[in-house]
Amino acid sequence: MPVVDYSGISLAPMAGYSDMPFRRICRRFGSALSYTEFVSTDAVVRENVRTLQMLRFAEDERPVIFQIFGYDVDTIVEAALRLEVLRPDGIDLNLGCSVPKVAHKGSGAALLQSPEKIGVIIEAMVKRLRVPVSAKMRIGWSDSGQAVDIARRIEDAGASMLAVHGRTADQRYTGRADWSVIGAIREAVKIPLLGNGDIESRADAEERMRRYGVDGILIGRAAHGNPWIFQSAANPVTAQELSSVFAEHLQAMLDFHGEQGLFRFRKHAAQYGRHFAMTDAQRSQLLSAATTEEMRHVFEQIVNDRRDSVFPSQKGSVTNQECCVL
Repeated sequence: MPVVDYSGISLAPMAGYSDMPFRRICRRFGSALSYTEFVSTDAVVRENVRTLQMLRFAEDERPVIFQIFGYDVDTIVEAALRLEVLRPDGIDLNLGCSVPKVAHKGSGAALLQSPEKIGVIIEAMVKRLRVPVSAKMRIGWSDSGQAVDIARRIEDAGASMLAVHGRTADQRYTGRADWSVIGAIREAVKIPLLGNGDIESRADAEERMRRYGVDGILIGRAAHGNPWIFQSAANPVTAQELSSVFAEHLQAMLDFHGEQGLFRFRKHAAQYGRHFAMTDAQRSQLLSAATTEEMRHVFEQIVNDRRDSVFPSQKGSVTNQECCVL
């Protein structure tokens, strides 16, 4: 079985965000791993074209981890076997998404209510797959009382790595991530452990790694519009570089998503724009741009107002915007 180096600071899997264009940009700035957006095992087995397109990746992204979600053990294993043919470096089971359309079917974070089943699923995947199997979980559904037990079950079932977000499913993104639970899991398992939750800078990531002994860190919302968060604080970002990456990202979205690329990029545009003191009118113009040329022009005007500015390469802004950090 291939060995994956899970150490370092990486982009977390996020529905609607961690597509190939954004992953490649973050990888270039230092993200250690590339997690895909999660895909439904039911859709994989049905050979849904849109679902399979979400798993496209570039060789320069490796190591690449496909993330899947599902409920039925046989379907999960069948889907994982089909995806293994696409040569990912690992396959990860989502145990963290709590959005209703996923959790109401018993998938994602809802599986945290069935610890024994989690062990059965992981063990079945490990027995059939040739690539490493991992899982990403929250610390519980409504409380963290079973977090350590679930982590041990995942390890005992043969998982190669575990990532933990320090909130319960009920919390969604309210309150603060409870890193003490992640620390307790670290003491309980020997497999590589990645921590996730409320990481707003590279300095935050390095401090959590030292304090809690995790092998790596996943950064989610704070990376939006801020791929520089993965690089050293010694490298401030100029307005010119920010503008250049904006244009690169926009073009990559168009190349990858086709005519939907401009629409899909709007959420990224808003995040790049928050580095500047945009007026309400500028924000409205940016997000309502009807053509690629119009969006580029509006952003250039915003940048020109602060052409000589530099921005910290580390500090992100964790907001409550709608995205599911998987």
